[in-house]
Amino acid sequence: PSTPSVRFTALTVPTMTKKQTFLPLKWLLQTSMLSFCLATTASAQSVWTGGAGNTSWADSANWASGTPSAGQDARIGSSLYNPTSFPLVTSGQSFTVNDLWVGYDGIGSLSLERGGTLTASRLGYIGYLSGGVGLVTVDGSTTLLAIEDDLTLGYAGVGELTITGGALVDSN
Repeated sequence: PSTPSVRFTALTVPTMTKKQTFLPLKWLLQTSMLSFCLATTASAQSVWTGGAGNTSWADSANWASGTPSAGQDARIGSSLYNPTSFPLVTSGQSFTVNDLWVGYDGIGSLSLERGGTLTASRLGYIGYLSGGVGLVTVDGSTTLLAIEDDLTLGYAGVGELTITGGALVDSN
């Protein structure tokens, strides 16, 4: 049987222009306050650097801010870093993060195999921003990638999700 594989590429939509208009000071203040509120409620994040030179998700030296925990976002594939290795979640390992980003604005790869489990308690993106390329492989009958809310493939980048060997990807 063939291996199920999904690949999405986002299309670029031309930006529409409009006449500039005068914006009242009250609107600007409300918008600035909203932006401030949104910025202060963003969750902490840790970015994969591959600094330890291995594929261990649990090795805090592979992450800019230490191994991400349940309240943190995990970003794999940031243009700030150029890792030579990417994370592997395997047998006996189970991790939970807030949001999962693979291929944020650079090339990122994530592999789950032989019963490894990774849960994002909110959102998952594979291929997020323009220039982002995310590759996720989930392999093995007891392997699970769980995204509690939405899983988006190729938001503005390229996302590829490969599911083999009876693995499960679960997303609302």
